[in-house]
Amino acid sequence: MLHGKPFYEISFNKFDLFWQMLAAEFGRKNFGPDPLAAAERSLATLNSFGFKTIRLFLFDYGSITLYREPETQLRYIQTVDRMLDLCDKYDIRVVACLGLGDEKYARAAGETRVDLVANRDSQARKLAEAYARTIVERYKERPTIAMWEIQNELLLAADIGGRERVWNKQAIPTLTEVARFHREMSDFIKAIDPNHLTTTGDSYRTSLWHQNQFVEHGATKSMWTIDSWEQLSTSVAKA
Repeated sequence: MLHGKPFYEISFNKFDLFWQMLAAEFGRKNFGPDPLAAAERSLATLNSFGFKTIRLFLFDYGSITLYREPETQLRYIQTVDRMLDLCDKYDIRVVACLGLGDEKYARAAGETRVDLVANRDSQARKLAEAYARTIVERYKERPTIAMWEIQNELLLAADIGGRERVWNKQAIPTLTEVARFHREMSDFIKAIDPNHLTTTGDSYRTSLWHQNQFVEHGATKSMWTIDSWEQLSTSVAKA
């Protein structure tokens, strides 16, 4: 909402901006010869076309080592600072995806993604909350942040494992568990930062209702039947 009316922001999914900055800071080779210059060029281009908001992944991909290890933690945080300064330079605000439902937390804790999503007392959840606390507390007063995003497309994983709740040898959460996770993490973030909006970061499958009914209730013969609009709306509202 803006001034009491619905407001729709046309933004850009510059998801890899922070990863470019990390590559520049830590000498990673998979973002071109000069990732810092490439990052700034992208922001300058977006600014020239009038974009005011971007969405990005504010977490390291595949690991939680950089921000946890004492010898790299400060450099990691300083990289976030520099990235936000660069966004300020080009008058761009950030929808920051914190990646709190990512499998890397489960791997680091020796647990499953279901433990992370469904069990708020799991070690994986505690690792995710520790990261959220560090980042949100540090930047809760910063105008560069447009809103906090909980996880990238977690809803796409809900119920895809069938009644066995396993896909690709991984334990898979249900729609109910994903919805509860989003509520719990939103409450966790808002307790630290009551001023910024939170968003789930979700996409959805058009068989979401049938998947849920098949897995949790055994009420449908096929989990991949296309939902009616009413069925899909009910499932998305639940999430």
